[in-house]
Amino acid sequence: MIEGTRVPSADVAALVHDGVPPEQICDYYPAVSAEAARDAADFAEYVDSYDDRPTPAVAS
Repeated sequence: MIEGTRVPSADVAALVHDGVPPEQICDYYPAVSAEAARDAADFAEYVDSYDDRPTPAVAS
């Protein structure tokens, strides 16, 4: 959630990832600032960076 709102940060991050400038996120979610939108996108990118790790082989 975006702090102080009930807006999921993943929804905001997805909009930014899809090309919506952070300054325009308030058109979709008036309670979300451009700074909060950038933070949500940055955090999502950070979390996603861990999904790119190779899966270790399982010993049989």
